[in-house]
Amino acid sequence: MFQHRKHERQQDILNCGLLALKEAQRILNESSCEKQIDFDTDSESCKKYRMDFGNLLLDSTDYDVLLSFCNIYATIKAHLKLTSKRQNG
Repeated sequence: MFQHRKHERQQDILNCGLLALKEAQRILNESSCEKQIDFDTDSESCKKYRMDFGNLLLDSTDYDVLLSFCNIYATIKAHLKLTSKRQNG
């Protein structure tokens, strides 16, 4: 069951997902939900967290898989554009 825990209020409307990821990271690293949130939520800290998570994603990305998804997307997009032109005359 989830319980509401005290924490600093989010200071903007942009970083709710980022702060949720930061809290999940803290829980996974500490294997505990008992501690209160103890990281900064100001704008500059959120910028740093965003860069940290971005770098983590880039470091763990299989670029061959990513490129194949990009190629599939480009092929589908081109097909839809061609189909649309044919239908519109």
